[in-house]
Amino acid sequence: MEFEKIGALMFYDKDNELVGSVGMEIGANPEQVAEGAMMDVFSTEEVERIAYFKVEEHYLVLQKKG
Repeated sequence: MEFEKIGALMFYDKDNELVGSVGMEIGANPEQVAEGAMMDVFSTEEVERIAYFKVEEHYLVLQKKG
């Protein structure tokens, strides 16, 4: 089994509810990715809800096709 590590920015509101998330390359500048996401990915209403974001690492399980 193979795994791939990816980064994610998780955006939350003031009540700690998830507003949304975006993937990012490991080693990318999270502040730049967050700024770009808030300008290009999220709606105006979602951006107004965002209070903070977290950087997380996730591992994808790569399935081999038979």
